[in-house]
Amino acid sequence: MFFKKALFVSVMIFTLTDHVYAETTFEMPEKTASSGVEGKKPVIGNLEGKDANIYFYGEVSDSKVVELQHALDKINIKYPKARAINLYLNSGGGDVDAGWTAYWAIKSSVIPVNTIGAGFVASMASIMYCAGTQRSAMQQNEFYLHAPASYGIRGGGKPDVLKRMEKRLSKVSEKMSEIYAACTSLSQQQIIDITKSEFFAKFIDSNEAVKIGLSQQIAEKILPAAATIYIFDKPNSALANLI
Repeated sequence: MFFKKALFVSVMIFTLTDHVYAETTFEMPEKTASSGVEGKKPVIGNLEGKDANIYFYGEVSDSKVVELQHALDKINIKYPKARAINLYLNSGGGDVDAGWTAYWAIKSSVIPVNTIGAGFVASMASIMYCAGTQRSAMQQNEFYLHAPASYGIRGGGKPDVLKRMEKRLSKVSEKMSEIYAACTSLSQQQIIDITKSEFFAKFIDSNEAVKIGLSQQIAEKILPAAATIYIFDKPNSALANLI
């Protein structure tokens, strides 16, 4: 009896990061009774004409993108009159397929989603960043644009596996090129170089990001919000001991 082995090629683009799980919290200003008695449950405020902030920190993964989708849906459904959703990104990238899902979730939000670089925005996180209705970056933020790579290849690197991987990476590069062409003023050749070869990877600071159209402005501060959602990687025990 013969068995056919399914081929799985996982494509990731990211800088080195520990694999940890995501945690999400949702906070809104707490209102208490007029008597000043504390201990009342938080009252969900009215977001009409106000902003909601989402902080997305760490690896772009399936689990965290699901959390992001949940956060966007929650705000859109419960608070349709909110003025904007400010998505603060500090991420070295991650899974390509998860990143595309996040990109379309951001683009599809009825409430405008403004993306803000809050420290480091690289690889697939930069694709998420490009999905914003308005794009800005804190002064110290850096961007890293580079070619996709494949890790953990199943099949032992056999010729047919490598050919399929090469084809997949080429398709990913083409899709990334389309996004960068739409959200930067870089030339077509510059974009092709960035997405095809690590040699042409670009580190870009906030000022240069504005010059090439990746960012539209420098953010002076974190914007106040009537609601806040946090999506982040929980530190491992070794790291937690250092904090």
